[in-house]
Amino acid sequence: MYHPAALGSGGLAISFFLYLNFLLPLETGTISFDLLWPIVTGEPSLKSLWVTACLAITLALLATHFALMVWNTREFGLFKQTESYATLRSSSGEISLMVVPLTMAMTVNACFVGGSLLVPDLWEYIEYLFPFAILAFLAIGTYVALLMLVMLMIGFSSMLTHGIRPEAAPSLWLMIPITTLLGITFMRISHGLHKSFNLHTSPTLNLAVMMSSTAFAEAQLKAEQLKSLLPGNSVSGFADALGKNYTAYNSADGVLIQLLGGKMKRKGNWKITESAQFCTQFPTEKAKCTVIFQRDNGKYQRVKDDGMATNTMKKFHKGNVFKL
Repeated sequence: MYHPAALGSGGLAISFFLYLNFLLPLETGTISFDLLWPIVTGEPSLKSLWVTACLAITLALLATHFALMVWNTREFGLFKQTESYATLRSSSGEISLMVVPLTMAMTVNACFVGGSLLVPDLWEYIEYLFPFAILAFLAIGTYVALLMLVMLMIGFSSMLTHGIRPEAAPSLWLMIPITTLLGITFMRISHGLHKSFNLHTSPTLNLAVMMSSTAFAEAQLKAEQLKSLLPGNSVSGFADALGKNYTAYNSADGVLIQLLGGKMKRKGNWKITESAQFCTQFPTEKAKCTVIFQRDNGKYQRVKDDGMATNTMKKFHKGNVFKL
């Protein structure tokens, strides 16, 4: 699996191609063979030196990318016929296969960059090439979606059956960079439609689509939800920060009684702030304020500002059922 080498060289080629946009005025037009060739073959100047350097680096990286893709495709085809590939598909290492469609998508980009730099008058017929590019991206995207769906089903099934390992928990935060990338995508689409076609998209529509992508994400409880869940009820759970089981009773008058590890009983205070934080304080400790998330498995977790879970609330009970 050496696809990242091809992916990296392709990505760098795109980067140096984009640098040409910063070296030349926007009014000069699309970066293409027809624009660059007169500069490269014209009178020597600092401008022609930088353009030639960027062009040479871009073409060298493109050649490296295509050479590595040919080699990787051949070797990956042979690898798929071995027992090691079957073992990989049945293990958590299957996630590494996601680099294959990602590299294929980079190859589509590299083809456009190479054509733009090497084929004269290509942009006169570019509208005939776009449908093929769209079909290629759709095929790659379909492959990715199917592969991701299978891995998600297997992963969530494993988490529901065996729970999640603490060292693997940070992967659940991937929704944050995914949402960020969606935001960047919508911004670029909106800007492109406005610049090229004088069309405008609604920010409300963009927000609705982005929020719909997080519809299945775990929800933070609001203050009203906390007030209906905590006062006058007991909870059994696990103190993640201490590594011990505990039971607790949150009395309606703000008194917190906790039995830690079945042995140490302590009494403190609790409250819910207007910003939907659950705050607790014991005589020998500083006040601790956290938000509470409802997890997909029906449990709740107290989470600090840095994302660290301090308590996992497994089950709530009406009243002081543990006689604390």
